[in-house]
Amino acid sequence: MDDQASRRKNSNSVVKPKHTDFQTGFIQGALWIALLAGFGIGAHMAYILGNQMPLHTGFVGYIQLHGHVQLVGWAGLFVMGVSLHFLPRLASVPLSNPRLPKIILRFMLPALVSRAVFHSILPYLAESAFFIPCAWLVAFSGLLEFIGVLLYILTLVKTLRRASEKAKNALRPVKPFLGMVLVGWVAFEIISLALAIEMAWNGAETYL
Repeated sequence: MDDQASRRKNSNSVVKPKHTDFQTGFIQGALWIALLAGFGIGAHMAYILGNQMPLHTGFVGYIQLHGHVQLVGWAGLFVMGVSLHFLPRLASVPLSNPRLPKIILRFMLPALVSRAVFHSILPYLAESAFFIPCAWLVAFSGLLEFIGVLLYILTLVKTLRRASEKAKNALRPVKPFLGMVLVGWVAFEIISLALAIEMAWNGAETYL
């Protein structure tokens, strides 16, 4: 009886990993960006088409911006928030720093908001002295976004590498898909940042 009680006590005294709470800021940010930036830019494009206004080169920029904020702001923030919550639990390893999700969010939200604001007003500053500074602010927003995504990827990779052998074996079937997602994030952000810098350098309203 004493041995059984001792084993039960030891099993109950095992310290479970302390995981970071779910960061609702990712979901809230995704919703607000979709409602205000994504739908707002889409409505503006519909207004231009509906009133048969001239389709200047800035209209192409609106298409690019709309796709960017919907892909990274709407879908991307959702993916980040959910994966930072569930993948450490699947790996049975908490994040090395519980503040990392908030730090990532502090890069991503300002980047997406500034991209939506400054890129959307570029076509209306074509003949203004503010055009070039505004274009470089778009490029700077791309840099902030790149840093946020890089921190996100490094956080996931570092967490999964610390997983137990049992957890690694359980995650083995999804590793190729997870690898493709992470490589896709890196490739997208490198190309996006390069195009934003090129746009600012050439004083253009669109990436290409």
